Amino acid sequence: MRKLFLSLAFLAVVAVPMSAATDGGYSSDHIRAAAQRLNVSADSLAVGDTRMKVKGSTILVRKIDNGDIDFIGIPLFNPAMRRDQPLPIYDFLEYACLDRKFGISSNRLLYKDVTFVKGDWNVLLQLGDSADCSVRSVNDRIYEVQWSRGGKVMADVKVPIRYDVLSLSSRGEMERRFLSGLKSFVDKRVAADVLPKDTAGLEEVADNGKRLYMRKGGTYADSRISNSTYYIYTGSNALQPVFSRQFPVQSIGNLIVLPAWEGVADVPMKIRFVCANRKVEELTTTVRQLVGYAVSKGCKPYYGVESNKDGRLVVSLFLYDAKSGYDHVLNVECKTADIATDNLVLTGRGYLYSPTTNVKRR
Repeated sequence: MRKLFLSLAFLAVVAVPMSAATDGGYSSDHIRAAAQRLNVSADSLAVGDTRMKVKGSTILVRKIDNGDIDFIGIPLFNPAMRRDQPLPIYDFLEYACLDRKFGISSNRLLYKDVTFVKGDWNVLLQLGDSADCSVRSVNDRIYEVQWSRGGKVMADVKVPIRYDVLSLSSRGEMERRFLSGLKSFVDKRVAADVLPKDTAGLEEVADNGKRLYMRKGGTYADSRISNSTYYIYTGSNALQPVFSRQFPVQSIGNLIVLPAWEGVADVPMKIRFVCANRKVEELTTTVRQLVGYAVSKGCKPYYGVESNKDGRLVVSLFLYDAKSGYDHVLNVECKTADIATDNLVLTGRGYLYSPTTNVKRR
């Protein structure tokens, strides 16, 4: 079987979205400064994207599930483009335009690596998100973005695909914030939607001579990477999530995707995070704490099986943020004999803030 785990060449040169770090109600110090300058408060906002008029300009504010303001910028890219081709360049350029318009930062060197082939910041502010737009990656090293109207190019800008440029902070600092936030996070997700009432809408599948029922989820990058969950009838003739060494793949998939359910305790994880400058951070956490924390920041979990042989199950876990265009990616394993016992532990390695465009099969 081809490996699902991503090619890791991106660790040398990649891009990280501005929404990666967290800082007590704001995704970064830059977003905090923008919110304070423009008098934007999370209290009055619904979760999701909100457009509002501020000092004569339309701004976009994104609030995520945990109540944080995740992003503020001047819209340059329409919602369909963001949805269909999520990239970290969007947040960078939209925040940069906001900064240029309202003077959020006094550091003009923040954008010294941005090159305008045609047009300038003022042209971008005039265009907004109504012009036709295209983005391409040049040798995985430069984003080139063009805006046009009636077939005529109005603006053409090039931005290096580098941490220090696109994130406006170091990769190491964002990793530190993520790991610090993870350690103190308490998963408060509820199990209300874990159990289906009946088999309506579920697909019947056979495994190991048994009849299971699958709640089909979405797929990510490959048809074998999904967030589907599995259920089985128990002796009491009630549907329960599968969690048994007899079905190792479905059990670990359920553990990753589903929040807590009755009768199944949380499971420890021991992860070696490979961070900036090859620094390794070893962390002991739990499956629900890690996944719950990522979900609270806007990520969606997916899993794919690397191998299931010789009594060991190896799984790739993708925590994908569609709006920001990045993933946290882990490769974990366990003994299949330990599933549904107190001995179960997931161990492996992880990488934070991997751009979605760099997640590749090998």
